[in-house]
Amino acid sequence: MQQALHQPLTSDVATIVDTVNVADESVTLSVVSYNMHGFNQGSHTVRDLVLDIKSDIFLLQEHWLTPANLSKFEHSFPQYMCFGSSAMTTSVETGVLRGRPYGGVMTLVNRRLQTCSKIVCAEDRYVIVIVGNLLVINIYMPCVGTINRSLIYEEILNNLELWMREYPNHTVVIGGDINLDLDNVNSISEIVNRFIVDNCLQRCDTLYGANTKRRT
Repeated sequence: MQQALHQPLTSDVATIVDTVNVADESVTLSVVSYNMHGFNQGSHTVRDLVLDIKSDIFLLQEHWLTPANLSKFEHSFPQYMCFGSSAMTTSVETGVLRGRPYGGVMTLVNRRLQTCSKIVCAEDRYVIVIVGNLLVINIYMPCVGTINRSLIYEEILNNLELWMREYPNHTVVIGGDINLDLDNVNSISEIVNRFIVDNCLQRCDTLYGANTKRRT
């Protein structure tokens, strides 16, 4: 079984293509990952991508929306099913928001795949969706300077591994913003690279022969 870890190779958008079984037929699906840096800013680019490449699945990070505003995705992209979460749920529940908005992940799946798609899990930093025989994982990892960064990485990857074991017959695609250069040797990259090896994943930047690498 081929599994893939998607490490975006440009500062904004990265694309992968995989084959999935839908209604017992093999079809090719395109998956785009994009860090929005806020819904108001990033939604224009997503609209352009929808019109330009018509991707089947979008993995979006940092939409910065509160739970009450997540419906903006459905209003803006009616041709897609929207599966996501807000990183500000706890802040909203505890009182008035202070400082700038932050975080949030959202996965958009084309409605033509509605009969073979379902949400598995939606947390602050990751969303897991099944599309046919694909287990699609959208992640937003903590950036440099985040308190307890290593512990957050370990906790997220441990949780993802548990979910992957729940669906052993699915091909796994992990995409998003990992906020890390996997080729730099440090404690965080060691955690992620060990996760890749232990779960028989392949990096898409090396899988498809890309010759440029950068931290995203």
